[in-house]
Amino acid sequence: MNKTTLYFGIIFLIGICIYFISSLNSKEINSEFNFGAFNIELPSDWKKIEINGIDSYVGGITNGIDSLTFDYSPYSYNFEEENKEKQLFAYDTINGKIVMLTKPKEIGNGTIGVYIKKAFKKNSFLLIGKDVENEETILEIFKSIKFKDSDTLLNSKQIEFSKSE
Repeated sequence: MNKTTLYFGIIFLIGICIYFISSLNSKEINSEFNFGAFNIELPSDWKKIEINGIDSYVGGITNGIDSLTFDYSPYSYNFEEENKEKQLFAYDTINGKIVMLTKPKEIGNGTIGVYIKKAFKKNSFLLIGKDVENEETILEIFKSIKFKDSDTLLNSKQIEFSKSE
């Protein structure tokens, strides 16, 4: 076996190892779900949850470990009651929408959510979870929310959380 073949073989094996290790460490967001009022991309192991609302459109998503619920109405919750001592907050742009985000200072011990005051027409939008294990996946889900008038070219590169509003 000559040196060139050996080097290509080693490089090929390293590439395959890197691919498999990275696929184990991250869940691909590859399924787009249409909720009527909005679309959202979810990892393949997440599913819709049907919830009956009285005066708003509500529902949820889950992977069996972490769950998020949403409220799409003129009066969605906007994190006013969250404990400012235990939560981090951020304002950002997701698909052209100004959003407020919160997450707990201690992973898995508090609220994680996104609130959009002007989601579409007169409705606001809330997607929220409690004590979730995988914040990175949840934040990627938040970044994928799209409404009919969303501008997918207007996004921040990285969400920056501060200690106060």
